[in-house]
Amino acid sequence: MRFAFAMLAATLLACSDPAAPQPGSLIGHWLTEPQPLLPSGSHQYSLRYGADGRYTSEVRSYGLYAGQAATDLSAYVQLTGTFRAEAGRIAYATERIVRWDHFYGPESAPVVQEPAGAPPRPDDGTRYEIRGDRLTLHYLSYPLDAPVPTTQVYFRAD
Repeated sequence: MRFAFAMLAATLLACSDPAAPQPGSLIGHWLTEPQPLLPSGSHQYSLRYGADGRYTSEVRSYGLYAGQAATDLSAYVQLTGTFRAEAGRIAYATERIVRWDHFYGPESAPVVQEPAGAPPRPDDGTRYEIRGDRLTLHYLSYPLDAPVPTTQVYFRAD
């Protein structure tokens, strides 16, 4: 009986996709390299995945405006909500979006939007892979009116 169980377990393990990362490997804080903007400034993306199934995605821009140092915060957009990861795919349900821009004054209030969150869609096409301390996301972005295949690389920050 033990032998039969061991053979069944070995067969199932052999059939699983060894390249698909375990969802638990996403947990933590991830950052992109800072990326220069034209004519000045830079931006950097950040992702935090919690063991409770919650995420925070943020992009911060620095040094965009006259008189700002390269490290001065110029603007940010932060999304929070829930995520579900399975078999190398990830789906998000955004619950809150917060935007702030120094353009409106350094003491201006952030703009908070709480969209009616749609449940995560397993067919949204976002794939992820993890190799060491490197997370790569593959997804469709919509910079204009048509979808564009996009790849974003993050590095473990914690």
